[in-house]
Amino acid sequence: MARQFSELDLKTQMEIAVKVGAAMKRHDINAKVDLYREEVCQFTGEDVKGRMMLKVEKVLPSVQKEKAEKFNADEEVKKIKEEYGGVSISVSTQLGAGDDYQVITNVTTIEDPNTKVNLDHTPGKVMFIDFWATWCPPCQKPMQHNQDMLNEHGAKWGDNV
Repeated sequence: MARQFSELDLKTQMEIAVKVGAAMKRHDINAKVDLYREEVCQFTGEDVKGRMMLKVEKVLPSVQKEKAEKFNADEEVKKIKEEYGGVSISVSTQLGAGDDYQVITNVTTIEDPNTKVNLDHTPGKVMFIDFWATWCPPCQKPMQHNQDMLNEHGAKWGDNV
């Protein structure tokens, strides 16, 4: 069972924070290491419970996926995350406008449920992906809007969308 970060003395907590900071520096991750105290109590109760927490959150651009993976695979980072409760270290990536995306694999086509395709980006083409459910009332209006756009602009767009 993991030891609770808040049960450690302040010197040990600071040493762990410094180790996390050193790992971020090794992997060229620029993020803030937050050490903070949480206080919790019930409105009707008299007991106040507190605990110290360590938190790192960083979302990198998708082109830095390898950097995030190396940081998350760092043995010291993994050990700290496993060894202490009350420690939250999250370095991830997220797609942004204009980013290349990973190939979406094994997509079932509408035409043939037994056919699986991959969705690759072709430079110069726009890919419009919309997730919806036909039975979902809030989805039906946007679905109709998308169909109307295709009907109105489809000839002009040709094979580019």
